[in-house]
Amino acid sequence: MIKSLFILNTGGDIVLEKHWQGRTGRNIITQFWKEITKENRTKDLPPIVRIRRQTIVHLRKYNLLYLIVADQDTSPLLFIEFLNRVIEVFSNFFSTEPTETSLKENLPKAFELLGEMVDNVFPVTTETSMLRDMIGATMKSTPNTIENSKKFGTLSSDQVGGLPWRRKNIKHSPNEIFFDVIESINATIERSGKCLSSEIISKIVCESKLSGMPTLTMVFNNSSILEDVSFHQCINLDTWERRKILDFVPPDGAFELLSYRSNRMQTQIPLYTSGRFNWSKKKRKGKFEIILQVRNSLIKSIDNVSVLIPLVRGCSSPAIKTSNGAVFFNDQTFELKWEIKKMPKNKEVTLKGSIKLPNKGEIPREKPVAIITFSIEGLCMSGLKVTNLNISQLKKKIFKGVKFISKSGNFTLKF
Repeated sequence: MIKSLFILNTGGDIVLEKHWQGRTGRNIITQFWKEITKENRTKDLPPIVRIRRQTIVHLRKYNLLYLIVADQDTSPLLFIEFLNRVIEVFSNFFSTEPTETSLKENLPKAFELLGEMVDNVFPVTTETSMLRDMIGATMKSTPNTIENSKKFGTLSSDQVGGLPWRRKNIKHSPNEIFFDVIESINATIERSGKCLSSEIISKIVCESKLSGMPTLTMVFNNSSILEDVSFHQCINLDTWERRKILDFVPPDGAFELLSYRSNRMQTQIPLYTSGRFNWSKKKRKGKFEIILQVRNSLIKSIDNVSVLIPLVRGCSSPAIKTSNGAVFFNDQTFELKWEIKKMPKNKEVTLKGSIKLPNKGEIPREKPVAIITFSIEGLCMSGLKVTNLNISQLKKKIFKGVKFISKSGNFTLKF
């Protein structure tokens, strides 16, 4: 049972609070914030925290901290999934990422959405398409009288179909459906360029604008690639278990069809990465070098490459030399950022630099870790392919397509 939802900013201030069972005191948030301070960083705190016989499930996204306060005997995994759906719904309704600014600008809408998503302390409606209909019905009613208040928030018979995620009598022109297979690679690379560990975390998202009640079937070249699969409720699980084929009637609009994990990488890591970082005790200096190169002939281009290096606090502005891209140094956070809009093919790019430590203080024992981000269109690192996509119950011309996107997840270089 969900008692309350709190959304905090990075300073611990409450941006939004919603209560479904009584009113949870803010002192529990104060205690939770002390736990964060103790751990120094939010991501180091376990996602489930027990405070005063209550469970707090938290999730951080877009520099906001989402917290659910619930009873101890409830399933935390359900609430983690619910928080993800809340963020997704906010994104769809705000038409932008739900940052602190956009959330404050859309507070009335956010409260209305949360009121529809949870009923009697249980999550009930998390589909964007259904919520659009419910919010639309609410907005059309004006509950200024007793008669009107009876109609407030109700749906017409046309809006309620046999499927909880899709209403009846949907009409679109043109009819189209597009899928994005987005694979994120988590990898740890050692200084020589050798990959120490890697895994692929992926999802298939969809934008559907189809009339009526269409039935889709999606066939993969090798479904055994998919591990730890989490399905949208529209998918027929019986068909998947028997034939490993996706059979579903899609929601209307944007939604996540499924998510999966894979440890099988059918191609080498697309961005070769190596580097070194050495401290000089006598000179109180640190010297570093990073080398990047595209080493996959199947890749057309690697875009939006970024290398972030957290340096020692109090160090001097680094002396930098790079063969490509732009370098920025933040003298408040002491972070060095190297950005390359488009990686050249068959050519190494390098970043070399040095920093000077303050005159006092110990030489750091540990070397920093470089955090690397990138994106690649048209590449599927797991080797997954959609071999067939059929749509039935719809006799109109349909535009359809599948796009593959590979990008970095938690991708780090250890010097």
